[in-house]
Amino acid sequence: MRPGETDAIEIHQLRRVFERRVGWRAPRVTREALTGIDLRVRAGTTFGIVGRNGAGKTTTVKILSTLLLPTSGSVRVAGHDVVREAKRVRALLGVVLGGDRGFYQRLTGRENLRFFGSLVGVSGRRLHDRVAALTEQLDLTFLDERVEACSRGMKQRLHLARALLHEPPILILDEPSLGLDPVAAAQMRALVHSLVPRHTVLLTTHDLFEAERLCDEIAVMRRGAVAAAGTPEELAVQADLRHRVSAVVDGGSPAEVTDRVRSVLDVTSIEASDAGDGRVRLTLTHRGAGTGVQDTTAALVALGLRVEEIRVIPPDLEATFFALVGA
Repeated sequence: MRPGETDAIEIHQLRRVFERRVGWRAPRVTREALTGIDLRVRAGTTFGIVGRNGAGKTTTVKILSTLLLPTSGSVRVAGHDVVREAKRVRALLGVVLGGDRGFYQRLTGRENLRFFGSLVGVSGRRLHDRVAALTEQLDLTFLDERVEACSRGMKQRLHLARALLHEPPILILDEPSLGLDPVAAAQMRALVHSLVPRHTVLLTTHDLFEAERLCDEIAVMRRGAVAAAGTPEELAVQADLRHRVSAVVDGGSPAEVTDRVRSVLDVTSIEASDAGDGRVRLTLTHRGAGTGVQDTTAALVALGLRVEEIRVIPPDLEATFFALVGA
């Protein structure tokens, strides 16, 4: 954590074990959904949780939202324990589980917001003002239509409005763009982005592009544990991914440049192509992590090559994800 920053969410050694019986005379079968995870979410940031189905994302969200009790460990939201201070925690959270459920289908969006606002202590003039403000902020032009007539994208925005009614400092979004068409998904991502830093946002998603686009930090979960956590760049380092450097040089043919570069640089692969006007475009895959720009530039210049441009091609989140959790 950086100096002066505080944690909005602190998770320490969180475990959750589920028990069930296959038959009424059969012994109980246990399944450990969370194996003792540790996470910290900085206030005023967007934190993403990604992982395969069954990795523990939804279980984590349910415990954070006070919908499920932990087996052991601790979870604190803005310093408040989710078990001992559940009522206080609920007041600090806005939770978006999304989907077609969660509203009275035959009521209008406005009627639903009035009802759910009353449940979280927002009424009268304040409720009127909040609905008006959210209508403008989230473009809720359909508020006077019955929910049953709304599209999936409209319902997702209505879910977000419901979560924001009481102006909570922390939002939990469970797969906010699930089932949305590309346009609606882009609109939802823009809305989520606009909420930070006024709100802290924790979201789960299967959309790695969405996670990389929105999140300051990301936790990759695997079989109930956190495989790695950090910025996308830090995740790539933890995954020990090889990085690539792209350069355009002048000083020989693609074959000649390849032979000369391979003799001095420790690379796993070299791709060379004609860039026109006697230039060669190189893509070098280095071993290990790090940028390699300075060392690569120095090596190319030492070979008598004129470097016209050079840049790092960082691993994307998809490559990092598969390196951490497997195909």
